[in-house]
Amino acid sequence: MNGIQGIAVKDLFERGINYWENHQRNFTVTVSMYEIYGGKVYDLLNEHHELKLREDKTNTIQIAGLKE
Repeated sequence: MNGIQGIAVKDLFERGINYWENHQRNFTVTVSMYEIYGGKVYDLLNEHHELKLREDKTNTIQIAGLKE
């Protein structure tokens, strides 16, 4: 795995090991990755499916259909 995905995964595992060594507690990590290309949004962990952006009533952008 190259690029930002590889860097992110490596960092998560390093932080997880550090957390375990300091706290001796289990935890769960959930990840979603998407890209914006050509004005469209794609799910990078779900066969590159195109996603839809929506804005909720608090003006927060939501990515509909993004998988974890």
